[in-house]
Amino acid sequence: MTLGKYFQNNGEGSTKVNCVVCDSNRYTPLFHIPPRRIVTCSNCDHEYVNPIFSPKDIPECIFHSTDESSIGTQIDITYLAKIFHKYDIKERKLLDLGCGLGRLESGLIGLGWAPQSVYLMDNSERNVKVARKKYPLSTVICGDAQERIGFNDYFDCILMVEFLEHLSNPKEALKNALTALKNDGILIIRGLPNNDSLEAFIGRERWKMRQFIHHYHFFNHSTFSTFVKDFADVSVLEFGTFLQEGYHFYDVARIARNIGVVKESRGDEHTTYDDNVIMTAELTNLVLAKIESVDFEDYKHRDKLPKRQLTLQLSTEDIKNFFNTISLNQFLSPDFSVVMRKKQIK
Repeated sequence: MTLGKYFQNNGEGSTKVNCVVCDSNRYTPLFHIPPRRIVTCSNCDHEYVNPIFSPKDIPECIFHSTDESSIGTQIDITYLAKIFHKYDIKERKLLDLGCGLGRLESGLIGLGWAPQSVYLMDNSERNVKVARKKYPLSTVICGDAQERIGFNDYFDCILMVEFLEHLSNPKEALKNALTALKNDGILIIRGLPNNDSLEAFIGRERWKMRQFIHHYHFFNHSTFSTFVKDFADVSVLEFGTFLQEGYHFYDVARIARNIGVVKESRGDEHTTYDDNVIMTAELTNLVLAKIESVDFEDYKHRDKLPKRQLTLQLSTEDIKNFFNTISLNQFLSPDFSVVMRKKQIK
């Protein structure tokens, strides 16, 4: 399987692509978010950007901070610690694909991984240069996982954190990752935007995951399950959610922002919300009105807008509990994670 299987140049500086899940070339336009067009596959319902632009026409995805102390990174490390323990993943060889500036590495070292056993890979020369300075004892590789990773049966664990959705052809990256993974090794895919989430349904074209120019694919449990069926050497162990218990305010801020009811305010690259501000009665009512106006009978039809608005008076605790319930529901959560094991083909 090669990249050329999916790409047919349309002669206009962009490239039309077949569905990466089922290889169909039939699609229905879903949203136009200039300069991109988001479509849904007419065969399997996978949502993706089509056509795609040449990398030179899109700004490089640059991270301005290692982001090691952010709530999101803390949640990621807590989640990884749980998965390492659950599946008895030993601290031997680990590869972090799409590492950025290496925001996870300090946390991984804190969990017991020796710096020499942690490998990092990113396609940005700038990111790799910074990561090499920060983690001189680790192996930091500059390369495109869609083309090659360069290892065979080497790693005990491979991480893809907020990674696959950034790739024009995630199937090739997954294929190469499985080649680099040992038999019985664990692949952890973390933070895939869930286009079946309540957040995506209400936000529509305003959903931040769709707005982000570097996102090419928007999976859900069904389309991702179909996506991995082509790989006979992998078994899906579990699906999970992005958030864990105890992050009510973070989730409220995230959902409110991503469905477009509040604007981001950026210091450097991070959004900072004051708990008391984000939980004002006005915002609570506005967000709930949007959510409660959804006709859940038509939930699966994402082309339909909510038709009625309600004025609700609920307590701060009610709204916190409501959002926490959504975030911990693996089908409604804004993001989802997948844990897979490579199995030996007999």
